[in-house]
Amino acid sequence: MRRILSIIVTLVMVAFIGNYADAQSLMQTAKKAEQRAKELKQQETSRYNAIVDSKDLYKYNQFINDYPRGSKTSEIRKRAQEVKLWNDAKNQNTVASYERYLNTTNYHWYDNDASQSIRSIKQKAEKEKWDKAAAINTISSYQTYIQNNPTSGYKQEAEKAINRLQGSQIWNRIKNSEDISELQNFISSYPHAVEVSTATAKLHELKGVKYYNEGNLSFAYSEFSHLNRDKISYANRKAYDDVIEYNEYSKLGNYASEAALLSFMRKYPNSKYADDVSNKIAVTKARNFGDYASTYDYNQALSYAKDSYTKNSVQSYISMNKKKQKERRNALKSWERKRNGGTVNLGLDFLDLGLNGAYDDCTLWYYNVGLMLRFGNFKDRVQFAIGLKPGIFGYTEEVYSGDYYYDYYDTENRTAFHMPIVGQLKLNLFNTSENSRFFIYGKYQYNAVRVEDIEAEMAWGVGLGIAWKHFDWAFYYRQDIGSSKNYDYKNQHYFGMSMIYYWQL
Repeated sequence: MRRILSIIVTLVMVAFIGNYADAQSLMQTAKKAEQRAKELKQQETSRYNAIVDSKDLYKYNQFINDYPRGSKTSEIRKRAQEVKLWNDAKNQNTVASYERYLNTTNYHWYDNDASQSIRSIKQKAEKEKWDKAAAINTISSYQTYIQNNPTSGYKQEAEKAINRLQGSQIWNRIKNSEDISELQNFISSYPHAVEVSTATAKLHELKGVKYYNEGNLSFAYSEFSHLNRDKISYANRKAYDDVIEYNEYSKLGNYASEAALLSFMRKYPNSKYADDVSNKIAVTKARNFGDYASTYDYNQALSYAKDSYTKNSVQSYISMNKKKQKERRNALKSWERKRNGGTVNLGLDFLDLGLNGAYDDCTLWYYNVGLMLRFGNFKDRVQFAIGLKPGIFGYTEEVYSGDYYYDYYDTENRTAFHMPIVGQLKLNLFNTSENSRFFIYGKYQYNAVRVEDIEAEMAWGVGLGIAWKHFDWAFYYRQDIGSSKNYDYKNQHYFGMSMIYYWQL
C-alpha cells in the first residue's frame, strides 16, 4: 500500500513540476524511503521474535516505546498486561488476587504457581487454626475445630487427639482393674491413648497368670514373652519365672547339645526338671563317646544318670564304645603290623660269614647263603626265626710230604659243603630312628651236614644288630657245643656277620 502511494505522489509531483529531470530525482528519493521502511520492518520483527516469549515486562515496555504504532505492538501490549496481572496478584498475595488472575488471564502462564499459592495460603490459615486448637488441647477445642473445618487435613489428627484425651479419662478409672475383658475393650476403643502400652503390658501379665494357674504353660509363655521381668508385679514374678524356666526346658529335646543342657543346669540348679535334664546330659555324653573315651568319661556320664533306666542306657553305650575301641585298636594294630611287614616274613641271608682265628696253624671260616622264616616284623619287641643256611666251610689240612731222607708236613687249604639249621630269638631294645631298631639275639644251630673232623654237631650264639623293615644287619659270636673229631670244643668259637633281606608273606 505504501509503495502505491509513493508512486502516486511522485506522478503528481512530476505533473506539477513538469520537469523530467526533477521527476527522476524524486523517484530516487522515493526508492530510498521505501528501502529504509523495509529495514525498519525487519528490525521490528527481529526484536519481536527475541522478546515475545521472555515474560520480561521491561523488554515489553521498551518495545512499545520504540514501536508505538508497530504491527507487533498490540501483541506485546497484551503480553505486558499478562505480566502486570501476575505481578499484582503476587504483590497482594491473597486468595482473591490469585483467583482474579486465574479468571482474567489470557495466556495462563502462571496458572500452576497461582494454584499452588492459593493452596499454601489456605494450608497456612488451616495450620494456624489447628495450632490454636492443639494449644488448648481439650476435647471441646478439637470438636469445635472439626465442626468449623469439616474438610480440613487435620481432621484425623483432631479425632486421634479426642480419642487420646478420652482414653486418658477412662484409664484413670480402670487402671487398677484386673478385668481382662475391660482392658481389652479399653485397648480396642482407645487405640491412640498414651496408656495403651501400659494397658497392653498389664493385659499380657493377667493373661499369662491366668494360663499359668490353668497349667497351660505354653500359652502363658506366649503372654509373658512380651514382658521384661522388672515390669511384672512382685506377686506374679514366681509365675513368670516358672513359665520362663519351662520354656527353656521345653527347648531341650532328646538331641539337645551337651552345652545347652549344662547351661540350663547352671542357670537353674534347683529346677524341678533337674533330674530329667541330668539324665539327658548322661545320655548325650554317652552318645558322644569317642574313640579315645576313657574310664573317667564313662564314670562322668554315669554320674549324671538319675534313674536305673538311664544308667542302663549309658552302660549299653559304654559297652558299645568299648567294643568299637577294641575293634579300632585291633584294626589299627592290623594296619600297623601290615605296614611294618606283617606277621610272617621270608628272608634271604645273602651274607652269613664267620671266622675262627683260634689256631696258629689253621684258619677256619665259612660263608653261608640261606632262607629264613621270621615270625614277627622288625618293630615287634620279640621275634623268632628259623632257617636253613647251606654254605661253604673252609679250613687248612696237614699233608705228609716226607721222602727217604726226612719227614715233613705241608698244609693245604680245603673247602667242604656244610648245611646248618638255625633258630633265633630276637629282642628289640630301643629305637635308633623312626624306621630302625637296635636288637640283641640268641641262636641255636644244628649242623645237619658238617665237616665232622672240624665242626661239632651243635652250636649256640649271641649277637646284636640293627633292623629295618626289610633288612637285618647283625654281628654275632658262635660257640660249638661238644667237640669234633680233631678239635676241642673250647676252640670252636667264631665271630661272624649276617645280612638278611626280608619279604612280607
